[in-house]
Amino acid sequence: MSADATADKLKDYLASLSPQALALIVRGLNGRSNSATDALILTAAKSLMSEAAARSVPTSETAASESGEEMGPVDPRTALKQALFVQCREFEATEPIPYKMRGLIASSSMDAIWAWFARDLSADEIGALVSEIEGSAVLALPPSIEEVAGEVFNRAAQRVADAEFIPVGRQRLAGQIGSEAALEDLEEILALRDIWPEFEPFVKSLPEAIVPTDCESGGDLVRSVDQQFRSHAEQTRWIGAILYSRATSPVVLPRLAVRLAGTDKAKDIAASKYAGLVELAFYELERRISALAEAMVEPYGIRDPESEIEAFHERMRALQVEIEFEVSSPWQQTLASMRRRISDLLRRRIEALAGILQRALRLSRHRDEAGLHVDADAAEDARAGLRLLMVAKRASDSIALNDLLSKTDKSVEQALEILTENAFAKVRTSDGDMLPSWRIIARHAVAMNEIYFGPDYSALLQRSLENLSEQPAAKTG
Repeated sequence: MSADATADKLKDYLASLSPQALALIVRGLNGRSNSATDALILTAAKSLMSEAAARSVPTSETAASESGEEMGPVDPRTALKQALFVQCREFEATEPIPYKMRGLIASSSMDAIWAWFARDLSADEIGALVSEIEGSAVLALPPSIEEVAGEVFNRAAQRVADAEFIPVGRQRLAGQIGSEAALEDLEEILALRDIWPEFEPFVKSLPEAIVPTDCESGGDLVRSVDQQFRSHAEQTRWIGAILYSRATSPVVLPRLAVRLAGTDKAKDIAASKYAGLVELAFYELERRISALAEAMVEPYGIRDPESEIEAFHERMRALQVEIEFEVSSPWQQTLASMRRRISDLLRRRIEALAGILQRALRLSRHRDEAGLHVDADAAEDARAGLRLLMVAKRASDSIALNDLLSKTDKSVEQALEILTENAFAKVRTSDGDMLPSWRIIARHAVAMNEIYFGPDYSALLQRSLENLSEQPAAKTG
């Protein structure tokens, strides 16, 4: 099958998915793979999402010509909000947001700014547009939307400027909008709108999905980005932000910084106009730490901490492979601090793993119940802990837990072997009411051995357990 046919088939499949499914695919692939296949999937998914976004805010003429039929009731406020912030879509920062990064605009800030527009700043104009859309048979924004948007943002810019000359004016304005962070993001939006006519051609010239091979010296992307940096110094943060948004691999930003600066020395890059690209890579590392911290306190199954560790490791490794960080340099100290913080998040659960295995693979006495029982919660904790240990071992170069990992690894291996052997012995020798419980524990042990030792070894254990289950119990004593 030709490449074009493959791309068409892939796009047809992706087009059958819901917008939510496409968003999950983009989030999952963004910054996690260098492969051509993943880049193709990401490009197709982003293209479909862009087409859907364009269709969601058409003018009345295009809506009538493209659809040719009624599209049913729509949410006019959502359509208006999308139209007002259409330039911000690729600069949107989603949770977690560890700190304000210039050039990125928090989605929560856009919600707050929109609410302020509709409630206080331009209630009459927005209310009139809402009424006009509600009376439309198709999903169509009035032709006056651009004019109204210009008036709304001009009014917002005036409010921001006036606040600087009024005692506590900025604090009051931040309170009206919702927070100081939302006010800062409003200033970012106003700045983006100011430079957009000059910046838009550069945005349109970029690939929808930037892969590592695009970042080679002398390539079209490197020349285009370098020219934009040199001719538009005031756009530096926006150049970095759009590259961050479209990068498909953690390698992209540091590699671009190296190619543009003409050196892989961290101190030279830090002193150049391209330092912001590395700082965006640091920002993404901080996002992964924040996401891991949230995942570690949530119930198992709500969020996957292992994927956050792998994402952190992939990003840390990309930085260290592409850039030479001098010992004791500010950037090197920042990386060391990140290693310590992610290690602190993992330390307690890794230290407790051997004890959790003991509880999971033995019958225990419940406080309010008679007899011995299988502790299902401990078994789930043990499996999650083992998965965490295995991914931490693979990411050991990026975290500061080498001694603990070595010590825990030995104790876990020993405990798992002994407890598995004990569970199988109990299946062999128990009968009556206790046998079903020990069979459950033995199955838990097989699952844990698969995580730790791999599927081949666990398959051997599974066959042994099946053979035991077919034999009558051998009574002891």
